[in-house]
Amino acid sequence: MALKDPSNIDKHICYKLKLRRVDSGMSQEALGEKVGLSFQQIQKYEKGANRISASRLFELTRILEVDISYFFEGYETSGSYLRMEDSAPIPKFLDFVSKNEGMSLNRAFTRIKFAGPAAHTLIWQNLSRGNNTHRLSCLQK
Repeated sequence: MALKDPSNIDKHICYKLKLRRVDSGMSQEALGEKVGLSFQQIQKYEKGANRISASRLFELTRILEVDISYFFEGYETSGSYLRMEDSAPIPKFLDFVSKNEGMSLNRAFTRIKFAGPAAHTLIWQNLSRGNNTHRLSCLQK
């Protein structure tokens, strides 16, 4: 029987696992030791090569000190779980944010101390238009 490709929700959970592990300053080896797995297995979870069982996900929530809902935050289902090939932009986004530079950008983005989400949107709109000389000092508190 052929293995199915991971669904979008599987990929999202894998990304959130890696994000939380890195944000916690924990290596794959350290997390593996706490769960009783090899670092290779943690790596497979994070890359989506192996799916994470419900019991393992629950155990990871305790070790990473997050609620189970953390792994589902930011995931929009629109009423159904889609396979990866059903939605092209999601795999490209998850591929980028699960790499070191994407995770670094994501962490830096969350540390920006501007007026709020509207300021973040304005910054990215200006940068995407090549307008990176625009002064954003008016957005600072």
